[in-house]
Amino acid sequence: MKEPEPMLILTQTVKATAVWSFVYTIERNPFTVPANGTATVACPALAVAPTPPVVLSNCGETLTPTGPAITNVPNPLTCEGTRTYAYTYTDCEGNFSTWNFVYTVERLPLQYLRMVPQQWHVRL
Repeated sequence: MKEPEPMLILTQTVKATAVWSFVYTIERNPFTVPANGTATVACPALAVAPTPPVVLSNCGETLTPTGPAITNVPNPLTCEGTRTYAYTYTDCEGNFSTWNFVYTVERLPLQYLRMVPQQWHVRL
């Protein structure tokens, strides 16, 4: 299919001129990011920044995320809670979406520590 010419000038034999123009409106549709990631770890030191996923715009361009923005609950996260890493993707039109990775930090219950054999060393 041939695309329309951007401008067409029609001239009649009486030297009258008419201008016809065709305007394209380019609208980028919002893109989607994968489902948020989650993991459970035993201590805050294990809740490290994940590798963000590859996200494409609706035109197929690879989008580079900004971030991560890190949110700890409670803040500071010293024992148990959550740590969220948020990466924001933005296309050339300004459409944006955020992908989160949420760690749940849970210490092992004391009953599990009693079951550990004597030769093992457990650090709390």
